[in-house]
Amino acid sequence: ASLASRLPPLGAQPHRPTQSSDSRGQPGMPQDVLFVIAPLPASKSALHSNRRSRRPPTLRAARNWPDIGFGTIAWGDSKRGFGTGFTEKDLRAAYDYAVQDAEARGSAAFFDTAEVYGYQGHKAGESAECLLGSFETARGGVSPHVATKYFPVLWTNALVGGGLRIGRKAVVEALRASLTRLGRGYVDLYQIHFNFPYLGGFEALADGLAECMDAGLVRGIGVSNYGVQDIATMSALLDKRGYALESNQIAFNLLNREAETNGVIETCKERGIQLIAHSPFQGGILTTSALESGSVDSKYRPLLNLMKLTGAFAGGKTVSQVALAYIAKKGLMPIPGVKSEGHVREALGALDFDLDQTSIDVLEEKSDFMLGQ
Repeated sequence: ASLASRLPPLGAQPHRPTQSSDSRGQPGMPQDVLFVIAPLPASKSALHSNRRSRRPPTLRAARNWPDIGFGTIAWGDSKRGFGTGFTEKDLRAAYDYAVQDAEARGSAAFFDTAEVYGYQGHKAGESAECLLGSFETARGGVSPHVATKYFPVLWTNALVGGGLRIGRKAVVEALRASLTRLGRGYVDLYQIHFNFPYLGGFEALADGLAECMDAGLVRGIGVSNYGVQDIATMSALLDKRGYALESNQIAFNLLNREAETNGVIETCKERGIQLIAHSPFQGGILTTSALESGSVDSKYRPLLNLMKLTGAFAGGKTVSQVALAYIAKKGLMPIPGVKSEGHVREALGALDFDLDQTSIDVLEEKSDFMLGQ
């Protein structure tokens, strides 16, 4: 059987790390993944060649990217309302409903997190990664797709522990720490959080990501907030190492369509790179609650009223659902932040209707006029 056939299918229950070591003395490695032991290559190019034969299946290879994902940026973060505006119980309900709905649809939910989300709660087990891991362990069943991120800043260790962020090794060590918090043997997607200057440069990042793939710790490589040139550079470096750049997570919504004009969307589509849209509500502006509460600047009200009307004609959809449906129609996967079961239900409601091109054009025209474009 091929190596790919021996790997767990997407959405399968991932191996849980234990304190015991495998036959190679490597703790926390997935027990259901077959590793090929090959002689040490004589050159770096030979190593890259060998990597190609050991590439595990990815979200892209399986053509299994979901229509929507769920963000966890507020999980465990008291400054974003954790413990006051919402609780661990609320987050557990959100997680359970998302996973249950995906199971009913014959798929797997997608959660996007990061090592720095709610980092203040790492020691107490209440950071975003810790909470996500505890929910998955408690519920069992079909595991969701989980994506996390590497923060490429020298002093990140002051926030999350570990050593200084330098070179290839730091990338791998950070992922192992994330996996411990998540209680997983692997994640589906590992992303470079920002294109900050890095000690070791793109080469070190690419080496670290490739090593994570080689070790079976991750099943796909992504980036976040990368521009056109950065995408080309990272794609080329990963290709040399036998892997593909799977995704780019960017800010995109009706009030922020810069990615359409700066070439990022076009470049990603040409290269077959999945686009993931964070900030789909532009900081809470493009929501029903913002319209009803009058908490946003009056200049946004004409667009919000138009979105409300569009939703009404679509069968009673909310402003938030129109915002998400717009992004999906543009070919990106939105990942709204969720803090309750209600948030998940509303987000999933955006999958039940399709904006026609006329509606898209009218919404964009109103947005352009409002922004003075």
